[in-house]
Amino acid sequence: MSPEQQKGSAGGFVQAIAKRALAPLLATAVAFLVRKFTELWQEQVQPKLEESGGVGSVAREAIDSVGEKLPSTGQVTEKLGQVKDKVGSGASQQSETEAAEDSDDREEERRKRKERRAQRQRSLERARSS
Repeated sequence: MSPEQQKGSAGGFVQAIAKRALAPLLATAVAFLVRKFTELWQEQVQPKLEESGGVGSVAREAIDSVGEKLPSTGQVTEKLGQVKDKVGSGASQQSETEAAEDSDDREEERRKRKERRAQRQRSLERARSS
């Protein structure tokens, strides 16, 4: 084996050991960052978004702010208008009636799933007893 080949195989070994040693550390660091980000979001960002009228409202305000700072050329104005339309249509608020209907629909679906699970359970019990 030449010295270059020995260095290459030794380097590969060192890399493999380093990966194995650092993988748990990296996983722990990522888990910590995700937990901290979630806490930060829930404690600081989310309440401010809710006070401002929700994500859609904040997005529209940001688009308006960008539009004021950019030159008023036809193409820029047109593109911003398209983006604002998409944000506006995607962020429409449900009425209380629609929200209640959705909630009722979800409850109905939950009830049906529960009934199906119970039916499957009874079928399994009957099959075991026979």
